[in-house]
Amino acid sequence: MAACAVLTMQALCAHPVPGAAKKSYAVDNANNAGVIQIKTHTGGSAIDPRLIGSQFNFSYAPVRMPDRGPVLMDGWKQAHISVLRYPGGTWGDHYIWDHPEASYFAIPWANAKSIVTPEEFVSMCRRVGADPIFQVNMVSRGINQDNHVNPTKIEDIRTGARWAAEWVRHANIEKKWGVKYWELGNELWIWLSPEEYARTVVEYSKAMRAVDPSIKIIACGLSGKVGPFGAGWLKFPDDPNWKVRENVYNYPEAWDGALFTTAKGYFDYIAPHPYLSAKESGYKGGDARGTYLTTTATIWEHEQLKTMDAIEKEHHASVPMAITEWGTNFDQSVAASGGYKPGLYFYTQGNGINHAHYLGEMIAQDSAKMAVMHSLDEIQTMWFWPKNELGTKPLDHPAYLALKLWGNNLGKRRLSQAVSSVPDLKIDNKAYPAVFTFASEDDKNVYLMVINLDPDSAHKFRWTYKGTTLAKQARLSLVSSEKLDSDNWASWGQAKQSIDIQDSTIANTATGCAFELPAHSMAGIKIVKVR
Repeated sequence: MAACAVLTMQALCAHPVPGAAKKSYAVDNANNAGVIQIKTHTGGSAIDPRLIGSQFNFSYAPVRMPDRGPVLMDGWKQAHISVLRYPGGTWGDHYIWDHPEASYFAIPWANAKSIVTPEEFVSMCRRVGADPIFQVNMVSRGINQDNHVNPTKIEDIRTGARWAAEWVRHANIEKKWGVKYWELGNELWIWLSPEEYARTVVEYSKAMRAVDPSIKIIACGLSGKVGPFGAGWLKFPDDPNWKVRENVYNYPEAWDGALFTTAKGYFDYIAPHPYLSAKESGYKGGDARGTYLTTTATIWEHEQLKTMDAIEKEHHASVPMAITEWGTNFDQSVAASGGYKPGLYFYTQGNGINHAHYLGEMIAQDSAKMAVMHSLDEIQTMWFWPKNELGTKPLDHPAYLALKLWGNNLGKRRLSQAVSSVPDLKIDNKAYPAVFTFASEDDKNVYLMVINLDPDSAHKFRWTYKGTTLAKQARLSLVSSEKLDSDNWASWGQAKQSIDIQDSTIANTATGCAFELPAHSMAGIKIVKVR
């Protein structure tokens, strides 16, 4: 496959087809007159620990460098990164597990000597404290990556399945790595039909579970209409009936429906990739404010998550979601833009707020048991490291700070909460809450995540907690900036980042606390329980 085709898939094709254009953007702070009340008490459901995850690209050369790898991994541990996906996105469909050096490399500095091997990856996961996800190549059959699986030929599929099963044997029986999560392909709706993929899932699952029945199979899901795609590289000269895949469209109702019928019982998780983008939601203006507000409205609507829930209900299914790729405005990142350009929205405070909000919706709606952001190489800008461009240490963009803030302020159980006196944020003449809140606890602490979505105004809050007596001081961790489009690029290589997590204390918190958040900011609060 040509490099441009791989990069196109990696950067673009995970996103749904654009919707209707929005025309007006305004913020209504008429209700911003009082204190927002947050009342919480014990009694909520459990929270899955694998919600603070990231994709891990096997070409992450910096993580193998003695002076850089430990800095990265220790940082991920401090951020409570709980799951890492290998070899990462599109790479998974071109990865030769038993001969990684024979895999397809689309990035100039990725090669057989620089890539992270499965053994190295498992060791990194153990150091970080993260569960590994292994992606299974469902495109090739063995060391020759051009020996493709013909999705219309059952013996081709079974040959590929046997090769995948040997990876399970190597990893869990021979090496005893205990890799629990195995994802079948990446975004195979690019060229397969729903029934083709569902039949393939059945064969791969049977072969892999026969080797290790304890593994959990993750099937590729779909949460929005996608296409058109072309896969002219997929050819089978010995099959006179094969037709080149061109103008491929797929729809979630048919794709997921085939999994819930044809492949029912053969997978444990379904994995949509619900990326969100202001451009793909119809916004054409390009300014940070309009991009931010469009994305905020799209997150509140969370149509893709609703679509998945509706399809599961229609088929009376109860398969949990493992969102193995997600992000907001990834189309405005270095990877998607083909290099660093000043003013890319992906790296701004506004998009950091968007990331924090979207992850919060996934957690609050209990719609996912696993969430894997795309990805650490972008939100810490490791793309530049191998070429020694711009800086020599990680640069934590606001999107990474959002992930870290959630990782350090998320308990094991939800708290029931009631929020009142919330002002409206009006976007395109529709009202949305101007703040997002989520409360949780574990045996030692209670936590509150608060996101002030209002781009213009600060808001005051009063949080009260009914349950165990709390300590008289709380830790407040705040991420704020002067402007929505503020970013950290200018501070790379300096001792202090322009935007970072700032910790402070709040007094008088035996039953809660009062605080104020600046406009377009996010914060996590932790209060110790007193026995």
